[in-house]
This record gives sequence, C-alpha cells and structure tokens, in this order.
Amino acid sequence: MSALSDFLGGGGGGFPLLCRHNNTSGTLTIPADGTLVRLAIGAGGSGAAVSNAAGLAGGGGSGGYALDYLNVLTGDVFTHTIGAGGASIVNATTTGGTAGSAGGTTTVTASGYPSLTANGGAGGAFVAAAGTLTGAAGGTATGGAPGALLFTGGRGGSVTGATSTNSTTGGGAVNPFGLTAQTATRGGDITYASANSRSTGGGGVGGNGGDHLAAVVQPTGGGGAGGAALNNSTAGSANIINQISTTAPPAVLASLSTFLLDYFAGGGSSAQPGGPGGGGGAGSSASGGAGGLFAGGGGCFNSGTGGAGGIGGGGGGMFTTTTATSGAGGGGFVVYILLRKLG
Repeated sequence: MSALSDFLGGGGGGFPLLCRHNNTSGTLTIPADGTLVRLAIGAGGSGAAVSNAAGLAGGGGSGGYALDYLNVLTGDVFTHTIGAGGASIVNATTTGGTAGSAGGTTTVTASGYPSLTANGGAGGAFVAAAGTLTGAAGGTATGGAPGALLFTGGRGGSVTGATSTNSTTGGGAVNPFGLTAQTATRGGDITYASANSRSTGGGGVGGNGGDHLAAVVQPTGGGGAGGAALNNSTAGSANIINQISTTAPPAVLASLSTFLLDYFAGGGSSAQPGGPGGGGGAGSSASGGAGGLFAGGGGCFNSGTGGAGGIGGGGGGMFTTTTATSGAGGGGFVVYILLRKLG
C-alpha cells in the first residue's frame, strides 16, 4: 500500500475533498468519486484498581490501528461504529481489587467493500498481594483492502519482581508508526526484584513509559513521539524531533500531520499530562497524568487516581489502602480523507 503522502501534494497529484474526524458512531455519504483513506482506532482498556494492604494494579492496553484506502463512487455510504473506552474502575472495598474494563471495537463498513476493524485493548489486571503482574494486551487490527496497515496496540505495563507490592503501571499507547507490536508503545514496566511503592508512566506513540529497574522510589515519566522515557527517572520523553517538550514546533506539524492531527509531542513528567502522542507521567501522592492523543495514562499509588488514556490509549492503574479509582481508557476514533486524482 502506498503512503498517504503519495496522494497529498508533492508528486502525488491529488488533493483532499474532505477530511472528517469521528469520535461518535455514524455514517459518511461519499460526495464525489475518488480515493477514500480510512483510519480506525480501537478503544483503550481502563486500568485496574486495588484497595488493600498489599497489591499491584496494571494499566490497560491500547486499541489497535487500521489504515487502508479504496476507490469509491459518489453515493457510497460508509458506516462507522466507535468503540467505547474502558470505564474507570472505583474499588471501594479495602480488602481486594477490581480488574480494568476492556475497550470496545471500532469498525468501518460499506456494502461492496471490505470491513476495517480495530479491536479494543484489554483492561488492566490486578493482584491483591505481593507478586507479579502481566501487562494488559493491546488490541489487534484486521480486515481492510489488500495492503492495509494493521498494527497491534501497546500493552499495559507489567511487574516481574517476585516480591513486588503496592505498585502500579501505566497504560499502553496506540502504534501509528508500526513499531514492534505490544512492546514499543507499552506502559512502563517494573522489573526491580523487590519493588515497593512504585508507579510507571504511560506509553507514547514513539516509545514506552519509563521503567523501574532499580531501588529508586519515584514515579517515572511518560513515553513520547520521539522515543521511550528514561528509566528510573521522573522526566518525560522527547517529542518527534528529540526535544524534551510536550509540544511539537509548528513547522514539524505542517510537514507531518497527515490526518490534520497532532500526535508528535513528548511525554509528561511525574504526575503531569503528556502532550499529543505523549504518555502521562506516573503519580504517587498526586494523580497519574493523562495521556495525550493516542497515548496511555500514568499509574498512581498512595493517593489520587490513575491517569486517563487519550483517544485509543490505556488508562493507568491505581493502588491505595482506601478507595481506589483507576484511569479510564480512551475511546475509539475514525478518520476519513477523500482524495481526487488530478488529470
């Protein structure tokens, strides 16, 4: 499949007749013959919530990413169904936990054309004791025209230290650049052998949230469009041109924003929201930061809430000894761009 840039400007010889963003279900009637680009994003899963003397709460997985293009005719009707983000979990009991909710599936269909499907991410898992935790899976993508781009979303962060406790992980991010499935845009992992009172940042579209690899008790930052967050650090990750910033310069946006969307910013530092495409920073005595567009929310322990995922992103997990509230998963999304070839 050709890149979208082959149709827009430059040597492609085409121009857009319409560009429509959709976060609610509906239809599109094609106003003129042309080439229709379809982008579908599945919804993110919410983080788990644990209220207990000990335990682990994982972030949710992000939704899948599906992109294709079709030659269409005037009057064709496309129907899109937008997946709902996994709902925030409120766990009021002080003796257990509740797993996160899965994100819903986003589909685009039309008579005579192949369906395009982006599945939702799984809800975060929990353990109401010391132990390990497997990160929630990102959503897959299926269907589309031949050559469709189908990318699995980033998973929620995992915990592998056998005696880890009182800790949370960030949610995964959507994978629009087609990086290594599940892992490159995941929430931060906790791998220190006996981690206690840790939280990790949410994944960004270009790299994972910061990992906990050593005996450093501080929340980690969120991944960004420019790569993964630093390990064992509160700093957020870089934007698409490797600046530590939760924004991207206008000149960059003008050249890269193929869907009239900005997802090229950096991740949030501790407890701060990510910019568009950047994961939220993890929190401890403050809530986890929200994920930017397509990115995961940061995990949180002690007090506050898990960070919400941006569109398609997984929500962060929450651990406390009182009522725990996790981050919600971001809802699904559909973009249509109709192009007409010149000449």
